[in-house]
Amino acid sequence: MLNAFPPSVRVIVRGWLNCNQVLLLDEAGHVLIDSGYAASSDETLRLLAAPEHLGDRPLARVINTHCHADHMGGNAALVRRYGCAVTIPAGDAANVRAWSREAFLVEYADHVIERFDYTDTLAAGDRFRAGGLEWQAIAAPGHDMNALVYWCEEHGIAITGDALWENGFGALFPLPSLDAAIEAAHATLDRIEALRVRWVIPGHGRPFADVAGALAGARSRLDAFRADPVKNARHVMKSLLAFALLAKQRMRVDEFAPYCARVPCYVDLNERFIGKPMPALAEQMLDELRGAGIVAIENGWIRPTIPA
Repeated sequence: MLNAFPPSVRVIVRGWLNCNQVLLLDEAGHVLIDSGYAASSDETLRLLAAPEHLGDRPLARVINTHCHADHMGGNAALVRRYGCAVTIPAGDAANVRAWSREAFLVEYADHVIERFDYTDTLAAGDRFRAGGLEWQAIAAPGHDMNALVYWCEEHGIAITGDALWENGFGALFPLPSLDAAIEAAHATLDRIEALRVRWVIPGHGRPFADVAGALAGARSRLDAFRADPVKNARHVMKSLLAFALLAKQRMRVDEFAPYCARVPCYVDLNERFIGKPMPALAEQMLDELRGAGIVAIENGWIRPTIPA
């Protein structure tokens, strides 16, 4: 599948704690799209230095699709290693420059991001060259209201971040409004459909060519969340819990409910949409994560069973 891309486009498929990295090779300056989670920076650097990827060549620039912990968390490590430029979506320029922990959900969702600064920005409609190809930034709000998709018309490739996966999209945070997030996500899907994409390189999961099927599935999921906001809240909660367990690698069973009770996002989602006593809700969330094969429980410890 990956040999369908031009030789300058290299995709490093990661798990669910770390987003995929897309390496665009060009002697004029090698570019990396997205950088993974901060705690995994050593692994990101190791993968990037593999002979089939960057090897011992320099990295000129890292470009982020959006400013969430699993997509920009490795920026600081890349700057230390390569002295590269950092390009972010223009909508997050003020947040990065002021280092808004609130905007990046640091305390709200218990995320870890190493501070960095940016060199320049991209806004919807901007174009840039990378990998010997021309790319255009496309507005992609929904999962993140400042997100961008990067589109190469010549080869029909869309780097979609968390705006579209083969089986869904990034969690829709109801901040400030679930309806606003759903409307924005629908508009993003419409923009992607209008591009006549041949290949999607998503932020998580392998690249895929059934774009029509992915769009239909994503629209169906959005409609289900609109009809049942509680369903979306539960989905967001489970997604964030899976992410947290991947980041921590293990947690005692008896610590799980207290953890949910002290991290603001779980309290907020429960109070606004679900309305259950936290111990009972935490137990239910854990049962569902285990039933879905996302975690296992052994000797009183919760451990993730999906790749990071």
